[in-house]
Amino acid sequence: ARWMSTATGCMPGCDPAATVAAYRAGLGDKSTNGEVWETVRTDALMWVPNLRLAEARAAVGATTYLYRFEWPAPGVGAAHAVDLPFTFGTFDREGWGAAVGADSAAEALGARLRQSWATFARTGNPGGATGSPWPPYELSRRATRLFARVDHVVDDPDGERRVQYD
Repeated sequence: ARWMSTATGCMPGCDPAATVAAYRAGLGDKSTNGEVWETVRTDALMWVPNLRLAEARAAVGATTYLYRFEWPAPGVGAAHAVDLPFTFGTFDREGWGAAVGADSAAEALGARLRQSWATFARTGNPGGATGSPWPPYELSRRATRLFARVDHVVDDPDGERRVQYD
């Protein structure tokens, strides 16, 4: 199918059938072609370039912290720019609150995110702000903080998809 070659065009050198199968396995057998394509596109344009930067920094011993923002905004999920009103505390402006489904959990998440940014700016380590450990990103572990309704650290989230790009 044309969409399959377009999707795997984001990953030169990959086997199209194997790549799409890996994505479909991660998303579930009932995932649509559109959902698979959107996930491949998001990974290729947003997630993987950020991973490559974290990997390069970790490879030379530079302390690096990686996070992923996972607030499920209505109708779009954790899409690009959903984090903006959380980062700036602007749920009350320009309809952002309704657009992202803001509630008391969103307000709390925004406060944790802003505190982490501020702590990182002051100390170089964002972990003190979260109330739980936030280990640096290292190739042996690939620790990533997931900012969500309940924040937590995961080692190599979506590693089965990441290896499609290796």
